This record gives sequence, structure tokens and C-alpha cells, in this order.
Amino acid sequence: DVYKRQSLDGVNPQNSPISFRKLLGVVHQFGSFDLTLSIWDNLNIYGAFHGLPKHETSRRINHLLERLDLVAKKHEPIENLSGGQRRKVQIARALLHRPKFLFLDEPTTGVDVYSRKQIWDIVREEASPAPYIIFTSHNVDEAEKQCDRVLIINQGTSIALDTPQRLIDSIIGHRIEIRFEGQPADGLEQTLEANPLVYSAEIHNSTLRLRVEAPSKCLPQILECCSQHGIAATSVVTRSASLEDVLLKSTGRELN
Repeated sequence: DVYKRQSLDGVNPQNSPISFRKLLGVVHQFGSFDLTLSIWDNLNIYGAFHGLPKHETSRRINHLLERLDLVAKKHEPIENLSGGQRRKVQIARALLHRPKFLFLDEPTTGVDVYSRKQIWDIVREEASPAPYIIFTSHNVDEAEKQCDRVLIINQGTSIALDTPQRLIDSIIGHRIEIRFEGQPADGLEQTLEANPLVYSAEIHNSTLRLRVEAPSKCLPQILECCSQHGIAATSVVTRSASLEDVLLKSTGRELN
């Protein structure tokens, strides 16, 4: 049985289930609470579950609720809270006992920009010096900003694992997207790819997507080539590679 053989920090869940649970802080995608109880009562029960002394539980609850702007709501039943507020309570609950391993399943889903920053600030603050934070997200920008290492999974298979910057560095060149009017003549993509500064060129609907080196140098040549093939650019966007590009390249998908 694989479960029996696994351990974290030398603690086996089969042999020491209580000690094992104390190591973990978990934020599920869909939180479970006693909806009729207040924030305070829910967190107080959780503190007792982990064996925290009452005074320590109270101190931790007050601290976490203050950091998450929930002090005024601490006696409010969970059922009266918004989705974003419930998510914050989940974060507080996961951090209450200072776990060594923090598992977050899409922790900022349904929260506004300010609350998202609050959540990540307190996660970083409370998780230190324990460095073990694992979180899942469909938000590529968030993963790029928050993660020390990123694992890309496609249809259940791990396909890339490294630091965000190393993954980004694996993508060669800059990305140019040109929206255009007109119907391009045959051979536009092949002609563009004959340019030594153009790594790839693809047309999707009315958008020409290119991977290039030195965009400022080759862009005039690209626009001239487009004109010669019967299309006129209506907008041009140039940007460096990002983790989103890594995801698209690794999974073989494109954003339409």
C-alpha cells in the first residue's frame, strides 16, 4: 500500500496520524465549514482539533483575521459571508496551527485583486521559515509571480518542471501578434519563416503570430512582407516570452 509507505518530515500517516495532520495546512478548492457557526467558532474548533492551547488559538485567530480584514466579521456566521470572505477564512484556518507543509488548491479563486495580494502576503509571511508550499492554479501569471518552481501537468502527465525563469528561457525569441484585414496570398507563412530572424509564423483567423529574434529589426520587414501578400496590419503587439508561452508550447495548444 503506497499510502502506508509515504511520510513527510519523517512522519508516517499510518503510524502517527495526529502528528502527520499537524504538519499539514490545506485549502481545498471548495471549503467546508459549519455554516451556522461564526468565523471565530469555526477557527476555535480547528485550533482545538490541532491541540493548540486556548490562549494561543485566540491569539492566532485575532492575528490572522486582522491581517485578512475580517475582524469586524469574526462573530458573523459563515453562511452570511461572501465567496471571497469564505476563501479568506479557509486561508486563516490552514495557517492557524503554523503547518510545515501548505497545500493550496486554487487559493485565490473568486477574490478581488486586493484580497489576492492580502492572501499571498500572509501565506508568504506565515509560511516562513517553513518553505513547503504547494499550490495548484490555472492562473499562469500568478504561478509565474509566486512560485519558486513550476510543474506543468497536461492531461495527468507531468511535462515540465523548473524555476519560472528557466522555463521561460527555454522559449526562444519574442512574440509578435499582428491583427490584419484582407485575405493573405498563399505562401505568406513560408516567406516569413525564410527570414533568419523569424523562428515561426502561423495564421489563426485574422491574426498572424510570430516567434522572432530582434523584433525592432525584423518588424518592418514583416510588415512589408504582409503588404506584399495582400494584407494590412490593424494592430501589432510585441512582447517577451512568458510562462504562458511555455504552457502553450509544452501542451501543443494555442490561444484563439
